[in-house]
Amino acid sequence: MSVFIVAEMSCNHGGDLQTAYELIDVANDAGADAVKISLDNPRGGITLPVYNKYFKMKSGPWKGEYLYDLYKRTATPWRWVPKLKKHAKRLGIELFSTVSCIQGVAFCDYHDLPRYKVSSFEACDIPLLRAIKDTGRPVIISCGADWQDGYDEMLEYEGKASFLYCVSKYPATWSDFDLWSIWKYDGISDHSLGGEVAIAAVAQGAKIVEKHLTLSRENKTADAAFSMEPEEFKSMITQIRHIETAMLPKRKKAVDRSLCKSLFAAEDIRAGERYTERNIAIVRPGYGLPPKEYYRVIGEIAKCDIKKGTPIKEGML
Repeated sequence: MSVFIVAEMSCNHGGDLQTAYELIDVANDAGADAVKISLDNPRGGITLPVYNKYFKMKSGPWKGEYLYDLYKRTATPWRWVPKLKKHAKRLGIELFSTVSCIQGVAFCDYHDLPRYKVSSFEACDIPLLRAIKDTGRPVIISCGADWQDGYDEMLEYEGKASFLYCVSKYPATWSDFDLWSIWKYDGISDHSLGGEVAIAAVAQGAKIVEKHLTLSRENKTADAAFSMEPEEFKSMITQIRHIETAMLPKRKKAVDRSLCKSLFAAEDIRAGERYTERNIAIVRPGYGLPPKEYYRVIGEIAKCDIKKGTPIKEGML
């Protein structure tokens, strides 16, 4: 099973449908398996239109912004979904969505999106998780917030839930990761800059990789600063596919030992002369007896004349 690579569009469309189309094109050209959008509904399910201290971001790239304003600014219009799905289908790339409310689950099910994504911060929403289970569709869940109750709920989902290692920082730095623990998960949702962490995760056995994709980090969308640009994304996928190939089990091939060391005549040897440490040598190439025979050969009698530079064979003893 090859690594399932997901290009996360998130809000990097900037509210422009043509940009969303272009992001799908770029993901497809890079070799991604799927594009993920986010159908957050600022008026229900993800937050409330409330402006008190509890709803104000205290850290991270959106520090100082109220949650309602953030999600209103970054929302993907739900009316785009049929158009984006049609565009993706024409290219042959999968389109699915992160959902943060039960209405979103029903909406995606109605439009026959093949799977769901649940972010680390929604992995505690048991009614949401149960609504996803009721659809019977597979789900990918990020595990950056350590909501054990939510993960326990989905562990019972008949093998249709996949879990991603995730550091919920934007961007995450290399020192934030513990890649030795990747084996506990099905893959990684990676918010670091560059592709190194994702590539290393694949080498550790990750079977799903999710990375943010933007047309340019110069764009002013909320996620652009920690997203990959098209050439970076394509390069990462190429390297992941190379790692996959290198990790495939292979039949052992016959080894060319011609450049290995073996026993050779280091000087002319006459018939009846003994082999000594002076007249035989262990050198490249590998056409003579193997070096392990050196001490057996020392002291034996040469059966024939042997010119310097001739490989020592069994029949010469």
